[in-house]
Amino acid sequence: MTPQEEVQYYREYLEKGLAVLCEAMGVSGERYDTDQADGECYLDCFKEAAEKIKRAPADVERYRFLRDEDNWGEDSGDDSWAVLGESHGEAFDKVIDSRMAKCEHRFDETPLSASHVNVEVSNDLLSITLGIDALCTACGDGRGYGQGEVEITDKDQFVAEVVMELKSEEEDGSTLVYRMLDKAVTNALENGAQGVSYADD
Repeated sequence: MTPQEEVQYYREYLEKGLAVLCEAMGVSGERYDTDQADGECYLDCFKEAAEKIKRAPADVERYRFLRDEDNWGEDSGDDSWAVLGESHGEAFDKVIDSRMAKCEHRFDETPLSASHVNVEVSNDLLSITLGIDALCTACGDGRGYGQGEVEITDKDQFVAEVVMELKSEEEDGSTLVYRMLDKAVTNALENGAQGVSYADD
């Protein structure tokens, strides 16, 4: 390959790369067809593509936050939703960012983690234990549960109300706890749990 052929080879693939990036960004290649040297035109495209890639995780988080109606309901605590409808571009992002900053939870976090809940079997008893402080902290500092911001003013009374809900029976006699255990058993069986005999064996 002669030096001229080599230059042409790299130019061809740079043009193809430029076209791919422009298509991905939704812009025309003519955007970078300026009076600059060819190398600088390519670099401008690469820089803009890199900036979009850097912003992508934040945009994904904003979208996930935006589509969760619990973050924007009547009990969300402010008029961000109305303001959002009148915003565009960076101002639109800033409204979402501001609302996100006011919410204590994030999408990849849960109010209660595995470290807060202890599940064990001992003396033929299946025990599920959770510290009261952890429960109250999760409610006060975690998700708003569609009720806006929550402050626990009487821990004992609040926990008693939660226990009452756990024990509350539906018309079929089931409770939240029964349904939780039923779901756990179903998942175990569907995942091929050992220690049981299946009818089709």
